Amino acid sequence: MEEFAPHTSARIDAVRRAVRQAEAELLVATDHATVRWISGHSVQTGTIAVVGSHAAALVRPGDDQLDALREAAPFAKRGRMTPLAIETSAAPTWILGELAGHPLVDLGQKLEQLRIVKDPAELELLAEAAARATAAQRIFRSEISLGISEQTISDRVQSRLAQLQKPTAAIVDLMFGERCALIGAAPTSHTLAAGETALFDFAPIVDDYWGDSCSTVVLGTPASEISRLHEAVGRALRAGIGLLRPGVRASAVDAAVRSVMADAGYHYPHFTGHGVGLKQQEPPYISPDSQHILAAGTVVALEPGSYFDGYGVRLEHVIQITEDTPRVLTSHDLALGAG
Repeated sequence: MEEFAPHTSARIDAVRRAVRQAEAELLVATDHATVRWISGHSVQTGTIAVVGSHAAALVRPGDDQLDALREAAPFAKRGRMTPLAIETSAAPTWILGELAGHPLVDLGQKLEQLRIVKDPAELELLAEAAARATAAQRIFRSEISLGISEQTISDRVQSRLAQLQKPTAAIVDLMFGERCALIGAAPTSHTLAAGETALFDFAPIVDDYWGDSCSTVVLGTPASEISRLHEAVGRALRAGIGLLRPGVRASAVDAAVRSVMADAGYHYPHFTGHGVGLKQQEPPYISPDSQHILAAGTVVALEPGSYFDGYGVRLEHVIQITEDTPRVLTSHDLALGAG
């Protein structure tokens, strides 16, 4: 069994405090994001992290995983029905069977909250993911042309990232014209016509940490309603970024961004934004009902937009909340024109 990376000691201490507060003996973590965060290692799906008061270990997938779990967590040999902490939503059936008889405490939500504020090692990876998102957006603008298909541009973005020695796994939404009404959809053979909106949302992953980004462009002269919408979305995004400070409620940021859009006659059906980290979308959610209060070290994506039959616009940046001015990690062009 592999030990955890040295730089995760503060994370492990936080987990141990949470386990003690839950009056449990140890944590058996099975959510991939939690295991990656606690251990500091890039791990296969199915890897388990066991954290006790004096020891912590990884149990990797394999035929001997059950025996390895029993070795890492000697509670299974004692015959004592001690309380154990788990992540209920991510616990496989065989784990639940092995722990049968023990009082189980669901620590999933607490662990998710612990991951919200990023440490320096995480911020470095998130900055690299944001840089790749920026690079992808720049390539998108340089490759877009009339008659090109969504899939061709997507392929060229990935090919050119690889040429930069940055092969990147990513979630890609790419829609032209009427397909923008879908809000989010994978690229197809649909081709671009003059005056159509081209909406490109690119979320790369670097060593398990996500980036995000979105821009919308038009080749040719955009219709006045598209220009007006684009201007409103840009103002809404800037308003939201300006509010990203410690102590501000996430719901207040959401309300301010939606207010800018509403004043211009627009709305959108999705979150204003979300946290970015070991999951592409994670707390804090920038939404009307969010109870989260923003803290320095949190990284969020803001993505206002609006969508109609025939066109749509969304703009997105990834931002690190600091004790002072918000730090925008993505730096791609948001202009409506691609030139």
